[in-house]
Amino acid sequence: MEKINKKRKRQANNQKNISNYKKIEPITPPAPYVIVVHGPPKVGKSLLIKSLVKHYTNHNLTDDTTPGPITIVVGSGEEQRRIQFVECPNNVNGMIDASKYADAIILLIDVSYGFEMETLEFVNLLKVHGMPKLIGVFTNLDCFLNKDVKIEEMRTARFKKLFRNEIHEEAQIFCLSASDEDEKMYLEIDISKLASFILGMEFHPMSWRAANPYVLVDCFEDVTPTERLHLDKNCGRKKKPRCILPASVTSL
Repeated sequence: MEKINKKRKRQANNQKNISNYKKIEPITPPAPYVIVVHGPPKVGKSLLIKSLVKHYTNHNLTDDTTPGPITIVVGSGEEQRRIQFVECPNNVNGMIDASKYADAIILLIDVSYGFEMETLEFVNLLKVHGMPKLIGVFTNLDCFLNKDVKIEEMRTARFKKLFRNEIHEEAQIFCLSASDEDEKMYLEIDISKLASFILGMEFHPMSWRAANPYVLVDCFEDVTPTERLHLDKNCGRKKKPRCILPASVTSL
């Protein structure tokens, strides 16, 4: 009888510990939503990231930090969320990885040139791994400036129709023009429209990530002892990856 009472008491304590464990709230914030900025060279990817970060945080980025990953906190209250901007490299391996971990894609198109091969290849990769939220951004519109407003509206409408036919029919499209006063930033009125859309955008889990658990490594930290570096600058380096777990992944 005494053994039975001890067993019941032990089970009660275990159940109490389990209930207390469930009440503990996670200390770490949720992983940021990853927004990949893709486009051919010289299309304005770095300029777009600089302009968005400037709009959200009123902070100017340097050229060294622009490629990212850059994580910021946007919104307030219940609408507050963490967003990470990553500039997609123009190589096959980089585009394959980006198509797997991206929660949303900002696809930059140079309207003075049209759709390039890198853009079409990246869109095909997105379709294979599950199409995320896609945002189209037209740049270099300054070369088509016309005083006639109707001509400008017709030209822009033709570009948007072509984008929806060739890339994605449900994509949201924005047009960006460089500021006359500061050519290193896009016009604030254009950036504010894009930033507001990103703030209220709903992200949905991708099919590839739902079937394949993974870890996203956003940087490597050099942990080689400084004493060893002083003795031999060409010694073998030890790198420690820093990982973030995307919001849509619940287990490894």
